[in-house]
Amino acid sequence: MVEEALPQIQNQINDNAGLQLQIADGTPAIYVEDVNGDGNIDTATDKVWLFFGLRRGGRAYYALDITNKDAPKFGWKIDASQTPAKVCIANGACTTATQFNELGQTWSTPSIGVVRANTNPVLFFGGGFDPVEDCQPVLTGPGPTGCTPGSRSMGR
Repeated sequence: MVEEALPQIQNQINDNAGLQLQIADGTPAIYVEDVNGDGNIDTATDKVWLFFGLRRGGRAYYALDITNKDAPKFGWKIDASQTPAKVCIANGACTTATQFNELGQTWSTPSIGVVRANTNPVLFFGGGFDPVEDCQPVLTGPGPTGCTPGSRSMGR
């Protein structure tokens, strides 16, 4: 379970009516490195990684090593839920990553690709959705309660 879901556990237990619980419903991307191309994952030589965002559930992307499907491992997390943003790695160490301060809600499905400057695959994703966008005036009147239109600060 992603840590962003922990505050929602009581709501899940209570089966509260109302808005749906939005936790981690981003579409995952999977990277498979099958060294010998036989279609079977050998945990000694092959790699399988799963990457996902939280969509409206938060401002984070996760990487999980699922090479051994029975024992998945946390790889890393980009977390922009607070400023400054941070990147946390498998050993639990987190470092400041201000380049992600404006990362919005992580709606985009990550894409995996290669670039000439790096021998490892890289992850591409959008800048995120700024919930203030929901505040834009609509034809029938002002946006949702508590919104301050024009105060966008993320997803740029």
